[in-house]
Amino acid sequence: MNRWETKRLINKNDVIAIKADKTQPAPDVDALLLELGNAGRAIPFVAIYPADGGPPKTMDGLITLEQVLEALEQAGPSASQTGEARQTALK
Repeated sequence: MNRWETKRLINKNDVIAIKADKTQPAPDVDALLLELGNAGRAIPFVAIYPADGGPPKTMDGLITLEQVLEALEQAGPSASQTGEARQTALK
């Protein structure tokens, strides 16, 4: 969901975005997908962790922009609120 609407909410709420790369075998990525309930380790897959520490909202299959925006809104702002979102690559 590399769209301006998503980026706006990520920056507004100081979300830490993690992009997992499965173009090569990635045991760490597969382990995380299994931990999140994605037994088939299928992609696309999105997990949004709420700011209150509750369980993540997960989505797979055909994921719409509206679903992602709604989940980001519900998750709320990061507890740190430093004003700059960070992105981490998981390979």
